Amino acid sequence: MAVGQTLSENCNCSSREKAMVSKSHSQAGRVWPQQIPSKQLAMRTTARQCALQAARLIAPARLPPIIPNGILPYESVPTPSDDKSSLLTSQIHDYIDAKHKETQVGDIFRDQLGHVKGLWLSNPGNYQQVFEQEGEFPKSMKPEAWKIYNEDNKCKRGLFFMEGNEWHTCQRIVRPLMLSQKSSYNFGIQLESLANSYVESWGKRKKLRNLEEELYSYFLEGLMVVVFGRNYEGKSKKQIPRLVGGVRGLFTESARMTLYDPYSARKPGCPGHNVWRKFSSSMSGALSAGEDIVNENLKNCESGSLCANLILAGLSISDVKRILIDLFLAAGDTTSHSMQWVFYLISQKLEIQEKIAQEVKQVRGCIHSFTSQIPTLKGAVKEALRLYPVAPFITRVLPHEAIIGNFHIPAETLVFMSTYTSGRDERFFSQPTRFWPERWGRRDSNKQVGVSHPLASMPFGHSTRNCVGKHLALTQMYLLLSKVLESHRVTCDNHEYIQYKMRLLATMNEPLQVTLTGR
Repeated sequence: MAVGQTLSENCNCSSREKAMVSKSHSQAGRVWPQQIPSKQLAMRTTARQCALQAARLIAPARLPPIIPNGILPYESVPTPSDDKSSLLTSQIHDYIDAKHKETQVGDIFRDQLGHVKGLWLSNPGNYQQVFEQEGEFPKSMKPEAWKIYNEDNKCKRGLFFMEGNEWHTCQRIVRPLMLSQKSSYNFGIQLESLANSYVESWGKRKKLRNLEEELYSYFLEGLMVVVFGRNYEGKSKKQIPRLVGGVRGLFTESARMTLYDPYSARKPGCPGHNVWRKFSSSMSGALSAGEDIVNENLKNCESGSLCANLILAGLSISDVKRILIDLFLAAGDTTSHSMQWVFYLISQKLEIQEKIAQEVKQVRGCIHSFTSQIPTLKGAVKEALRLYPVAPFITRVLPHEAIIGNFHIPAETLVFMSTYTSGRDERFFSQPTRFWPERWGRRDSNKQVGVSHPLASMPFGHSTRNCVGKHLALTQMYLLLSKVLESHRVTCDNHEYIQYKMRLLATMNEPLQVTLTGR
C-alpha cells in the first residue's frame, strides 16, 4: 500500500498537510523545531501524527516505528542517573525541579520514581504540544492504590475516575453547570453570608491555631450551598469533621502507599500491608461520610442547585450520587491548602493587605461585578497558586505516538508537566520567586505585566480534564479574603519558615497559625 493511499483512506489531513507528511518521509535531514509558532503548531502537529499513523499502517508490527527525519527516538531523551533509594515522597517536587535545572537534563527528561515511569516536562511550549495531542478522551494518572481499592470494592466513582465515552458524556453535562459563573452567583448572597459568619467567629477569637480544618469546613459548606441549595440539612454539617478526618487520613496514607507495591501490599504479611489497611480504612470512611451527606440532601435539593440541574439533565440518581460524593472528597482538601498559602504570603506583606482593603472598600454592586473590582486580591490568590500549587504536576497518558519537542514519544507514555518548576522559571515570570500580585495586571498592550506564558502556571489544570470546581473555589477564596482584610490585619505566628512538602498533594510542613487584629 502506498503512503499516499494510506493517508487518503485513514487520515483527515488537508492536501497541504499530506504534502508536508510526504516531504517528511522523503527529505533527508528534516528537523522539526522544538518551539513552533502557535498559528502553525496545530497544523504541523496534525501532519506529524499523520506521518506516524502512516508509518504504523505500512510497517510490520514486529519492526520498530518509523520516525520522521530529524526527530530523536525516545531512548535519546535524557535520563538522570541519580540514586533515588533515599528519596522521600515529600521531596519529589524538589528532586524533579533540580533535574530540570541541570543543563544535561533540562526541559525534557525521562525517569522512574518508585513503580512509576514517565516523561517529565517543564516548558509550557511542550505542555501545549501534549494538550493538542491528548485526544478526544484525555487520560490522567490515577493513584494505583485508589484504582485497586475501587476494583476490590466494586466502587463506581466520579468524573476523575471516569474514562472514554462515560467520562465524555458526564463531563459535557457537569462542566457547563460547574464552570458557569451562574453556578455560584445563584447563591451569591448565601456564600457571602457564609464568609461573613466565619470571619465574625475568627475575629472574636483573634488567634487561629487550627486554620486548615476551619478552612476545610468553610469550603465544604460553600459546596453544600451550591450543590443542594440554601436549605441543606443542618445535620449534614455534623458530618463535616468526619469527612475532614477521613480525607486527611486518605491523602496521608495514599502518600505512604507510593513507597509500596499496592497489589502485594493488600496481602497479609507482605511489605506495606499495615499501610494498606490504614489507607483502605481512610478511603472507606471518607466515602461513607460523603455518601451520608449526599443521601441526606438528595431528595430535598433546591431548584437551581447543581444537584437538581444534574437530575434535570438526565443523569441517573446513581451517577449523580457518585459525581457529588467525589466532589466533596476533592473540594475541601485542595482549596483549604491553597487558601492557607494565600494567608501565609499576605501575612508577610502588610502593604499588600492595605491595598486589598482599599480595593474592597471601593467595591460597588453585587457579586456579579465583584471580581472585576479587586485586581490586587485576585493577583494575590494567583501568586499563591503559582508559587505553591496543590498539584505540582499535571499528568496525561498519551493515547498514541507523538512528537514532543524533538523526540518521538511512544503511545501510552505517562507525561508529567512540572508546573511547580515552570511557575518559578524566570523565562516565564519576571522575578519568579517574588510574591508580586501586580504581575497579573494588564498593560495597554493587554499583555500581563510579569507573565510571559499562560500555561506556565496551571493551578486548576487545563483542557477538558481541568478542575470543574474552579469557579466556585475562586469565588469562595475571593469572598473570604475580602471579608478578612476589610476588617482585620493578618500576622503569622509560626516561628519557623513554613516549607512546601508533598503528601500526595502538596501542603505545608506544619499547621499555619495566624492572628487577626481589628482595623
